[in-house]
Amino acid sequence: MKFWREQHHSSSLDKSGRFICKCSSRHHTLEVTCVHMERIEDVVLDVCECRSAPVQLVQHGFFPCTLVRPTLARLGGNSYQVLEDLWLLFRYGDSFCCRFANALAHYQQLVELIDAEVEKLGTVNTVTIHDCPSIYLQSRCPLCFGCNNAEIGGLMVDSIVCIDANFQLKRQRDLDRRVGYQGETGTQDPHITSPRMIELSQEALEAWEQKVQGIRPGRGEPRAGQKHKAHEAVEREDLQAEEGDKVERNLNMPNSTYRACGESFIAADGDQIKALTQYFSDTGVLAMLCRHDIPIFMANMWTAGEKQFYVFALLDALIKHLPHCWRIGALYDIGCQIDQSLKKWDFLPEWSGHLEWGVLIFHAYGHQWTCQLWYHPRKNEIWGLSDGEGCEWFWSELRQLIPGLQVTGYHCRLFLLDLQVEHIDEGKREGFGKWLRDHTDCAQCHLDEAQEKLGLQSIEYLLQQFKEQRLYHSQPISRQSQTQGAHAIDRILSLQSTLDAQQENLQDLIKEGNDMVGEDSASEAVLMEWQEKVKSTKASVVRLENNIQKKVKELKLRDQVAAQKLSKLKKDKWITLQLNLCVLREQLLRKLDVDQDIWEDTRGDVTDFPDGVLPPWLADALIKQGICTAQEIINCKEELEWCKVEHSNLWTWFSKEYTAVERLVDFTQNDDVSFFALVRLHQLYDWGHKDDGLSSVVSSDDDDDGELEEDCEVEDLGFIALIDSTLIDSED
Repeated sequence: MKFWREQHHSSSLDKSGRFICKCSSRHHTLEVTCVHMERIEDVVLDVCECRSAPVQLVQHGFFPCTLVRPTLARLGGNSYQVLEDLWLLFRYGDSFCCRFANALAHYQQLVELIDAEVEKLGTVNTVTIHDCPSIYLQSRCPLCFGCNNAEIGGLMVDSIVCIDANFQLKRQRDLDRRVGYQGETGTQDPHITSPRMIELSQEALEAWEQKVQGIRPGRGEPRAGQKHKAHEAVEREDLQAEEGDKVERNLNMPNSTYRACGESFIAADGDQIKALTQYFSDTGVLAMLCRHDIPIFMANMWTAGEKQFYVFALLDALIKHLPHCWRIGALYDIGCQIDQSLKKWDFLPEWSGHLEWGVLIFHAYGHQWTCQLWYHPRKNEIWGLSDGEGCEWFWSELRQLIPGLQVTGYHCRLFLLDLQVEHIDEGKREGFGKWLRDHTDCAQCHLDEAQEKLGLQSIEYLLQQFKEQRLYHSQPISRQSQTQGAHAIDRILSLQSTLDAQQENLQDLIKEGNDMVGEDSASEAVLMEWQEKVKSTKASVVRLENNIQKKVKELKLRDQVAAQKLSKLKKDKWITLQLNLCVLREQLLRKLDVDQDIWEDTRGDVTDFPDGVLPPWLADALIKQGICTAQEIINCKEELEWCKVEHSNLWTWFSKEYTAVERLVDFTQNDDVSFFALVRLHQLYDWGHKDDGLSSVVSSDDDDDGELEEDCEVEDLGFIALIDSTLIDSED
């Protein structure tokens, strides 16, 4: 920390005149190659016990390649600037490049260690608020995790995350080819890690792999030519052997819909495995981002596809940093499959009621229409205007690392990912204020347009129509069978026997009513009870007659035939074929959304609906359009609430962070800590007053925000004076 501080206040290194120390220790000279941004020069240092070579180099603004006897040093400053001048060094051969790489690696690790240490010291003085996320999550994204204001804002979840995988960020097997090390791995991979590492440990991922395999039976590896979604990512249950279709407990859709969603992703992805494990040790990266595109956790993948245990491990890591009262909304390209697995196998029982799932908006159209009704982010008010596609932006910002990461070591690959992630996050944090302002304006603009488009239609009525549509499409569908005709006839005979019994019961009730006379209050009560029984029995008879008529019509019979004739038709192959065709048509229609033209011919028969009348959500074009408009209005209002809550979270975090760093400056006795605390305080001040920072979302009418801004007001000249005085005192 001292070396890094002295780099900020150092003079240039003079190669002609050396400072000669007059101490009694042994002196010797050391020639060092110093790399400037525009030139390379050799200098000679006079080294002794009280003035070592690394100390002299750091005092003059250079960073040594080693901490003992450095022969190379580079000019300090931004570690990423030196990458632009690497071409100057290639002419000196591999040895020079290796030494420079060591200097750069140590320099980057020093920067990360100091930033992490200052952040750690600042959190000691932070005031802890009840039911708030951990300090780690608050440092990742203060908009999402700065405080717990979601419940006050009336939101259905406390935070939203999205998950996605990238199989381009893979790593080849690093087999050593040097003499004496042939075939060994990791011999040229120094154990260098970032103190702010966001990747989950290998042990945590393997533990979840074992847990999933212990709870749910495994399926083995796929054959060559098969796709990862079929056997590795989806890992769906083998429902083909089940009899019929049904809706499992705690699930919203029938098993056939979940199975069809898995199969649709097989068709979309082709028939090649994402990454061959015989060539790559690490096959990709699975990332979890918040709704502001800030990475929270990452998982290094070594399998050929997206195993579900990677997702469970990321969720488990997130849950450990959250209060138990929090609810999480997660968007994933196959979120319906993860939701089914969690509820069926109970992998996270303590959080079973705290997770809401959806699918990424650009992947939603690969899912079944019924699945979209439940998991599409624009058809559920939970998500606001979140689309979950922030991962795609994140991958595009890492694309320049793809070639280099394929030939790096395991630890070096993770270290480079952490550095790039931190660099990306710094730029995004500076634009939090602009993000909130832009999203608020966008949501308000869409809300105004949708309300004008809706006109006089009732939002409550339209949303009720949508609920009826979703429930209707979520009914289990029949399956084709060779005994379809026999089962249909048995159902008709059963309904006929029930109808006969109800008709006899109705006749008996009518006979009893002929003798009833309402002479007093007691007899009148008995008469009213009798009337209710007659009414309910008549309704039951009508309902049974309609059901029998519907079943007979499905068999393509002209009229209702006697029971004996129906029994003879059980083995009729044409009736079985006709019923299987109806089932097939039903299954095909389930794959289409409600806006397809084929729905104009009605789905099935009007007898499928109550009273034989087509519902408005199917037959009325204005209602169809109105449902989409009503959902847009609800989502825009939810997005505005999200922006208000995140604005409050941001200011709460900023107030705590500023106060904590200010206390660190006031009470620390260490000059190095004081210097970096002042630098951090200056960064917070600049961030809070820049156009893209907090000042862009401050409301003049908000008293709380105004007080907070006034409390955090510090003159810029005060920072400069304090930093200069600290440096002068340390030199004296």
